[in-house]
Amino acid sequence: MMLGNLNNKILWLLLGFFIAPYGFGLTFIPGFQSIDFPKIIPFVFFIIIILKFDFKKIDLSVLFFLILVLLHFFSVFYSSQINNSLVDLFSHLFLFYPGFLIPFLIIKSEKSLKKLITIINIVVVLYILLSITEFIFQVNIFDFFRNTYSKDSRFNDQLGFARLGFKAVMGPFASTLPFAYTFVTLFFLKDLFKPEKLNKKFIEGLITVFGVIAICFTLSRAAIFVLFFLMIFKNLLKTKFRTKLWFVFSFITISIFVWNQIQDSPIETYIETYIFGITESSAGTDLRLSNNLIDLNFALESPILGHGAGMLRFNKIDGVDLGSSDSSYLLSIFADRGFFSISILFIIILITFKRYYFLSKLKSIDFNYRSLLFSFGAIFLCINSSQRSEVFFLFFFLLGLINKIYLINKNPC
Repeated sequence: MMLGNLNNKILWLLLGFFIAPYGFGLTFIPGFQSIDFPKIIPFVFFIIIILKFDFKKIDLSVLFFLILVLLHFFSVFYSSQINNSLVDLFSHLFLFYPGFLIPFLIIKSEKSLKKLITIINIVVVLYILLSITEFIFQVNIFDFFRNTYSKDSRFNDQLGFARLGFKAVMGPFASTLPFAYTFVTLFFLKDLFKPEKLNKKFIEGLITVFGVIAICFTLSRAAIFVLFFLMIFKNLLKTKFRTKLWFVFSFITISIFVWNQIQDSPIETYIETYIFGITESSAGTDLRLSNNLIDLNFALESPILGHGAGMLRFNKIDGVDLGSSDSSYLLSIFADRGFFSISILFIIILITFKRYYFLSKLKSIDFNYRSLLFSFGAIFLCINSSQRSEVFFLFFFLLGLINKIYLINKNPC
């Protein structure tokens, strides 16, 4: 009974993590712009894991995950900037890594999994409401109350105005991209299970349509690309030819209708400049490629062990001035912690995909396990396009979630 109560509390904390706004917090902690609920909650998870997780009986994926954490720990000691490396280590240890182990604590059966995904569905509906109202009124209600994250400290605070002349939505986050990445990931994850009140074709259709619109209001190219790419791929994977044909016809018809409606509008300019013209944009593929090549060359200077935890970011800002403004998460791990760490992460991902394949072959009335592939694909593509640390918890959470779902199906109680 006590364990059940703990699981319910963790589920409520997860809800709080996804909807609690950034910017209401303490600002005197070194290494952090703000200590607010989205940072406090993962730290609470860390404490719960230390107290409640059974490290004597661990799964293969957990074993490799702990090796990844251990390598991160050792990378501090050969860093040229130990203080910066400690900040990187502790931020991962307290804020991001708990995401992997939390699913192992809260998911004990299909019933607890249904509770979790019901919460995800609630979060998606709230994100849709926040996104659409913010774009319509061009005001983020949380900005009236934030005591941290000034405009000067945010990333791309003027992203929407620069690209479209409108404010890009950011929901409870302090900037647009973390909200967009979280939104598109949970948008696919919600399909794992449909709560009874939402399990109606009309309501499901409304959530899908308004969800797509709401994600587009983030004006994040990565999120929009990933959204449409995965939606097309998802529908073309369906077995019935009639379903595929209907999707293609509907997609083309809606696209033509929308395109005709936005002629000579700022939206048309945005699409032509930042979507179709991405290869010609000064912030497009050439810049991404240049950034990644710079970071890769930096990584290859110390390919086995890396330069030390957090050193890529340090050298972008305060160190040798690499001249690159952004990088993928995989390149960051390679540059910071070298071949061994990136190999361990790939092993975890390969184990996860193998287990996803097992789940994808199961016939279930209640669960759509294919949604796990699309949700993980969304977060993986996004953070390797333009990484944001606010979504690292979600990245590890999905890895842990897939492995735990596999285990409860492989070894049902």
